[in-house]
Amino acid sequence: MSDMKQRIDKLVQVFVNYSLSPDQDAGWHAPPRPEWTEQQVKRSSASFRVRQMTAAFKSCDEKQANDSSDRKMMDEIRYLRRKHHDYNLAVMLLSRLPEKYAEAILAEPYLRGVYKKPFTDISVSKELCCPVHCYRHAKRMAYKGMTEALTIIDDYESCRREVA
Repeated sequence: MSDMKQRIDKLVQVFVNYSLSPDQDAGWHAPPRPEWTEQQVKRSSASFRVRQMTAAFKSCDEKQANDSSDRKMMDEIRYLRRKHHDYNLAVMLLSRLPEKYAEAILAEPYLRGVYKKPFTDISVSKELCCPVHCYRHAKRMAYKGMTEALTIIDDYESCRREVA
């Protein structure tokens, strides 16, 4: 069971990592447009105009000017990546769970990914606004459902290998 639990934890982590990754936003690392516009409006128009002219007529190093597009492309490549090979399996397994079970199994890794700190069952249950025993039960049921589905997939794969 612990091997299956580790496998499920890995699939959940693959899903959460992909969900939190910035690959959908490559090229758009500035604040969203309304915030950016608001920030620009707050600046005094005179000082902003001076900065624009300075930027437009500023002399620059020839090497910097020629390499800026290449540097930008290399920076953006960091943000683009393919989906993990187990991502579709994770999505399929999680989508078959009732919503409260999927929420329970995803909550702790998601919170850890967002806030970059560990969370206890008590703190996760507070975030989910449910009693600790309900959170733990839902998480157990999620593991049970995913274990059953993975067992069926494993049995199918072993039968397929025997036939081939």
